[in-house]
Amino acid sequence: MRLISGCVRPTQTPWLPVLANIAPPRLRRKVATDNLLATVENHPEWPLHADIVNHPAQRLTSRRPIWAEAALIDITTQWEEDWLSASVVNLHLVCDPTIQQPLRPAAPIVDTTEPLPDRLGPTSC
Repeated sequence: MRLISGCVRPTQTPWLPVLANIAPPRLRRKVATDNLLATVENHPEWPLHADIVNHPAQRLTSRRPIWAEAALIDITTQWEEDWLSASVVNLHLVCDPTIQQPLRPAAPIVDTTEPLPDRLGPTSC
C-alpha cells in the first residue's frame, strides 16, 4: 500500500487504503471469501461442496473456520464504519474514505493561444 499511495513510513496505516483508494485488506479478503463460498454452494457436484455445507464439528477453539462468518457484508458501508471508528490523526479531513482523494492540487490552466516568450533571443542554426 505504501508503494501504491507514494506515502512514507510515518504515514498511519489506516490512511493507506484511503489515499490509495483501495479497500482495506481485511475487507477485500472477506468479500473474496464470501464469493468463494457462494460459488461452492452453487455447485453441489464439486467435492468441496460437501465439506463446506456439511462441515465437521469444530475441534479446536483457536481455529476460525471459513464458514463461521457467513454474514455477507457491504464493503463500502463497512469501510466507512471502520474509518469513523478508527483513532487516526486528522480523521476529520476525510468524511467518506471510499471516494478518490486528491493527492496534490490541480495544475494551473495555461493559456496556449499566446506564443511563449523567446528567452534565448534569436539563434542561428
